Amino acid sequence: MKRLFGYGTFRKTAWRNAILGAEYPAQPATLRGYRRIACASGYLSLRETLFDVSLVNGVLVELDELGWQIADDWEEVPKYRRIDVVANSMDGPVEASAYICSDDTGATPVD
Repeated sequence: MKRLFGYGTFRKTAWRNAILGAEYPAQPATLRGYRRIACASGYLSLRETLFDVSLVNGVLVELDELGWQIADDWEEVPKYRRIDVVANSMDGPVEASAYICSDDTGATPVD
């Protein structure tokens, strides 16, 4: 099962454990070719960049089926949707999923 690339709330251990109701294995990771944006709703999302120079810091979380269900509920799918990404971990490239806003019209970049 793919890992979750978390770049916002799921990056913080205490928040992640509280939301998921359990401690899931996680490790630091980065994502190249995307940048963090703030949607009109005020929530963070990712947007693919034209140049492969942007780097988003995050975490890879190993979720089981229940963990994914909880994460989908938290991210209010279909308001957010999962995309396939390749994150960079200490072990090299890892296929993962990340949540992005389904409608990022009016979004602004976030450092």
